[in-house]
Amino acid sequence: MYRNANEGYALFDNVAVSVYDLPSGAEAIDSTNAFDGSNIARTGHHNDCFLASDTDYGTYAAPYDAASHTEEYDYLERETKYTSMGGETCHPNSPRSDCAKAKEELEKFHYTYLNSGYHMDVLNGWESDDCMQEISARLGYRLLLKTGSFGSGAAPGGTVPYSIEIENLGYASPVNERPFQLVLRETGSGAICAGSDNSEDVREWFGGETHTVDGNLVLPSDLPEGTYEMFLNLADESANLRTDLNFKMKVANIGLNEESTGMIDLQHSVAVTAGGYSAANNSGPAIAVVCGMEQDVLPPDTSSGPLKNGGFEGRIAADWSNFEG
Repeated sequence: MYRNANEGYALFDNVAVSVYDLPSGAEAIDSTNAFDGSNIARTGHHNDCFLASDTDYGTYAAPYDAASHTEEYDYLERETKYTSMGGETCHPNSPRSDCAKAKEELEKFHYTYLNSGYHMDVLNGWESDDCMQEISARLGYRLLLKTGSFGSGAAPGGTVPYSIEIENLGYASPVNERPFQLVLRETGSGAICAGSDNSEDVREWFGGETHTVDGNLVLPSDLPEGTYEMFLNLADESANLRTDLNFKMKVANIGLNEESTGMIDLQHSVAVTAGGYSAANNSGPAIAVVCGMEQDVLPPDTSSGPLKNGGFEGRIAADWSNFEG
């Protein structure tokens, strides 16, 4: 898909489409069809003249009209909550292209990416006005673990309830679906057991919102006794990519992203002992834990190593000190 900047339209499969000239009664996609795999659900938006004029060089109706502008903005705000949105700047246009308006519209339209190489006059202005670091940190999703509570012990075959609160400080939600997987790693042997909540969809962790995930891990009846560290593993759903460190989601908390495995350390351990006490289950689903999951969770020895700065560490200092054992 591309936009013709001179004529103000885009081409998609040789069909002209645009943000403006919306058909009467046109509706943005919403939660009912955002993830149904249809072409409209999989087509994102790209603005290649972000903030360059009142109409962004024809991205919106030209000449500028307040009523049409409001309609277009409302449509795009609702649409990009569920679709990928990105673009680039193409011309300095102060004050519209300055920090204040840039931050406002990047958040409003849920931007995931921007071209870092153009237009340098605009980008350098963001640097000198001290908003580039914030913009870089908030493009796309930016997950921060806030609070968590977990059962501290259980017997083999017992349950471990959990509740995890995650804040998305970014502009947008994750684009791709990923399993919400909790991993138990035995401290002595390193054995890996894991359970996935298939009802949890990370694409609904919208920017600027806090999301709570509740559930109950159901341990295997033959689980060996021991102490098990707990991790969150947000890996790609593809079998070819799920153990690739470059395709595992990270969090913004300092020190929680385990570089060697790509897992997120929840700073909690579960003691599994015969006759161990299980805390009362919460209202979340029962998640069956399966052991022998090393090949599905851990990267191969030939891995090229972790994605550099993949966890955005050093940007915003946030720890897991609220963690409730």
